[in-house]
Amino acid sequence: MTQTKSLNLNEKTTILAFRGVVFLFLCFFLLYAPAKGDTFSWEPAALVLLYLVSNLALFPVERARFADSLIPIAIFLFDTGLISWIIYMGEGFNSDIYLIYFLIIFMAGLQVKIWQSFLIGTVASLIYVFLWTAARPGEDLLNTHTLLRLPFFYLISFFSAYFARQVQEKEERVAAQHKAELAKARYRSMTGQIAGKIAFAMNNPLAIIIGFGQSFVKQTGSDSHQQLAARHMLDGANRCREMIDNLLLLSDQSWAPLDSTDLNAVVRDTVSALREERAFGDKKIELRQELQDDLPPVQAEKRQLGRALKELIKNSLDAMPNGGVLVLRTRLANETKRGEVICEVEDTGQGIDPALLPLIFEPFFTTKEGDGKGLGLSYVSAIMQRHCGSVSFTTEPGRGTNFALKFPLGSVYDGRTASSPRIMQEQGELEKI
Repeated sequence: MTQTKSLNLNEKTTILAFRGVVFLFLCFFLLYAPAKGDTFSWEPAALVLLYLVSNLALFPVERARFADSLIPIAIFLFDTGLISWIIYMGEGFNSDIYLIYFLIIFMAGLQVKIWQSFLIGTVASLIYVFLWTAARPGEDLLNTHTLLRLPFFYLISFFSAYFARQVQEKEERVAAQHKAELAKARYRSMTGQIAGKIAFAMNNPLAIIIGFGQSFVKQTGSDSHQQLAARHMLDGANRCREMIDNLLLLSDQSWAPLDSTDLNAVVRDTVSALREERAFGDKKIELRQELQDDLPPVQAEKRQLGRALKELIKNSLDAMPNGGVLVLRTRLANETKRGEVICEVEDTGQGIDPALLPLIFEPFFTTKEGDGKGLGLSYVSAIMQRHCGSVSFTTEPGRGTNFALKFPLGSVYDGRTASSPRIMQEQGELEKI
């Protein structure tokens, strides 16, 4: 791919380029308006040359010095005085050449603070009045044609400084947001590394416990108390293994290649697994499966996708302690140019508190005191990032929540390249009601 270079206009290059344009403008002015008759005057020409030399002298100055507002304000005050004298020497007050003041004040407003811009406008006004009076000693200064020029100096000062301040504040907000995102990314990276080390440390001892537990179950009678205790031990160990697998996923150390996957089959298998685990319990849950028949396959890792779906379903069940409607929906969406396969988990539960919305995908954040680990939705987010997909939601307190897993069509994706937060930012979305 061919990379194109663009001009980087920082404080230094902007001022130098502006003064270069002013120099050319003054050269044309001298050619256009010679002083006193038709003879060429060397005095304004020498001042223009001095202006050029002053600009060349700024090239060796370090760029960081221009970030200090004292340097730009000194430059613009110098420009105002020198250019005023050049205009006076070239009899420019007899023409509209005074408009160059507006250009200087405008550039000053973009580079310095508002009060400094007004200072330059005031200096320009005073110099203009003084030199205009000197150039026209017999004329009355207090005439409409002249006085109307002075307020425009201040108007240009105000609006240029105001718009420059707006741009600066926007840049500061963007920089602060970028800094916060970097801090969050570092936090997640550190959390993932710690989680991975803990998971690896626990994995081998847990495998030994599960192995002995399975052997003990085979050696005991099916109706004995020993086997019942062993099965309880195995259930607990398997839950710990599932948690370890989730920690490895969070640390980006547990991932399998993506294959062509039937999303409807994943939904059905997940529901069957939850029924076997008695996750629905005795709650009065009306389960609706609205699965589109002609759904194209998606590139996914079936096991991880099932875990993401299971987390969303469990959250919906927790949000409906007194029962409700749970809808599992798959569909093909063509709202975007690339097309998407969408799997939705919708409930009629309690909804999500608006104050918690920015935190729900953060690792270890939970509202289930004493029960939740705070990792469920962070797993879902991590899984969808690795699928080059996105997770979005809509929620309304007291009426329910809808989570949507969105998979892009048209390409085979490598999950290991999709874990960048930037992909989530560009392709994902966070919808709120």
